[in-house]
Amino acid sequence: DQWEAYFVEQFFTEPEGETLGSYHYSTKKNAEVIIRHDGSFDSYCKSVHQNEHTPCIHVVRDEKRYLYFPELKDCCQCCQGKGCGGILKKDWLKEAEYLGRIITEEGLELEKWTIQARSKIFYYNLAEEKRMPFIIHHVGKDQMLFDVDSFKTTIRDESVFDIPEQCSVSKPCPENPCNP
Repeated sequence: DQWEAYFVEQFFTEPEGETLGSYHYSTKKNAEVIIRHDGSFDSYCKSVHQNEHTPCIHVVRDEKRYLYFPELKDCCQCCQGKGCGGILKKDWLKEAEYLGRIITEEGLELEKWTIQARSKIFYYNLAEEKRMPFIIHHVGKDQMLFDVDSFKTTIRDESVFDIPEQCSVSKPCPENPCNP
């Protein structure tokens, strides 16, 4: 297995604009949650609320993806089913091409991978037993740079994986931002 069954890690994004966030992952709950403090730099979030600097949360659960805007009390279903992708599997890198090891300027040893999904993805993890995510780079979109010091394999509040009450399969996102 590549990933822990359960983890949370803080990140920031670039290059379009920097925003902070956190990535929550649980195979037990079949869910992942990506919290962005400012969704205006995320291609999915900004397609729903353009030019609004407001938090946006991707809630992926049971092969459905919702975009939730807590400050606006708004939510829409982005996609569902196999085309939606569901959560990343623990061993999602078994389909990826291993590109070798690199050393960062700070002296960290990373493993580098690439995989073709909807867009080309470069993935870097620490080259150690836990293989903590370090960078996920969606070419042509954004790059998530993870703070490995924030990596935890326990999550204090599992309600982070709950689907917010404002979210419903009967309220699709406009223009289907999650479909290619």
